[in-house]
Amino acid sequence: MNQPTSKLEKYSAIAGIISGVLAVIGFTYPYITNSKNIESAETIKISQNNNLLTNSPQEQKLSKVFSSKMIGGTTNFVESIIGPAINVDAHFKTRDYEVDGCKLIIGATADGTITSMTINLSPVCNFNWRLAFPNHADLPQPNKLKFGDVMKIENGWKITADCLISCGNSYDPVINLSFGGSRADDWQIVVLGAVIAADVNIEANSAFAEKITKEKGEDFVRDEKYKCNYDLEKAAIGTLEPMKVNFITIKADSKEVTPKDCGI
Repeated sequence: MNQPTSKLEKYSAIAGIISGVLAVIGFTYPYITNSKNIESAETIKISQNNNLLTNSPQEQKLSKVFSSKMIGGTTNFVESIIGPAINVDAHFKTRDYEVDGCKLIIGATADGTITSMTINLSPVCNFNWRLAFPNHADLPQPNKLKFGDVMKIENGWKITADCLISCGNSYDPVINLSFGGSRADDWQIVVLGAVIAADVNIEANSAFAEKITKEKGEDFVRDEKYKCNYDLEKAAIGTLEPMKVNFITIKADSKEVTPKDCGI
């Protein structure tokens, strides 16, 4: 008759099994952890490359409303997502909102039909090009955008300018760069606004004005005759690329342009 296995042998066998399990865990854990870290890093990388917003509820609100698809929509729908306007300007037909660290300005008719949407950019204010203007998702992060980023990617961009020299102090003059407007964009455009008085934009504006002055004379620039029959896009090349964008507007493309009466 066989003797039963001793307790010592039983404990040794159990200890051997436990050691084997721990060895397997110790061998595979670094790979599991590393895989999760890689996945997390890739998510961050993709998020940065595609200007994606994080998944916080506030940022989801902004991504739902700041879009070319909202043009022609209603302020009632927008306010059901982001809340009521903090200011309504009946004269300029605009409504101001604060959402996701951004100042959002909506142009609307008396019945609440949306005609334009503008975001004032800042280090904490950003949005997703892929969601806002889908056909132009390759553009860099909006709050780091410069005119040159668009000039080298987009076709058919246009330049307009309020005032270039001797502008006075009644308002901050702006240079605009617009693009889009095709059927694929649902006939809507994006307007990038660069405030000339901003420190980073003063030098670029000076180079722009000087280039036009050398060609057409100082009076031509001071009297804003460049708003008539003049190729501002040609003058912009080599001068306006460093202009930093301060605000971005989405609106319907207006083919009706009323030139300034320059007397020429």
